[in-house]
Amino acid sequence: MDLKTYIQNREETRPSSSIEINPALLEHFKNQVAVIPPPMKVGDEMTVIDFKGENPQQLQVVCALGEEEVREIKYTQLVRTSQAGDVTPNDIPCDPIVEKKYGKKLQFIYSFARNMMLDALITTLKDKKIVLCGQVETPAVYRGQRAKLLVKKFALVEE
Repeated sequence: MDLKTYIQNREETRPSSSIEINPALLEHFKNQVAVIPPPMKVGDEMTVIDFKGENPQQLQVVCALGEEEVREIKYTQLVRTSQAGDVTPNDIPCDPIVEKKYGKKLQFIYSFARNMMLDALITTLKDKKIVLCGQVETPAVYRGQRAKLLVKKFALVEE
């Protein structure tokens, strides 16, 4: 299935944007705290369950981390390089523990995704396991402010 068809199917099945708030439910949750999940750690193994987004900048890879937790990874994180272009995911060393655990089963996503069409990448990753193999902080500038960018190295775990 190509990306356009996938997006059209998602649009047709997406519920309307108007939300009705049940007063009893609102009362029940008024003292509840929304918890932001902890950031991904090197070695986290996830199963790709879906993709969502309307263009490559908004495309997200929806992954299951364990039995209950769902994570969304921006597609751009799979192929992100530093702003200067001097640090790519290929330059990041794979964590030795991850490398020892998976051995030759690791296929680094950046290596094949940077030259792949999105529909082919979606087909390749759908229902497969991926793992965060390493990450490096690199300086960046956003709207004139200095910041740090995390360049992450993901790998597909071949069965």
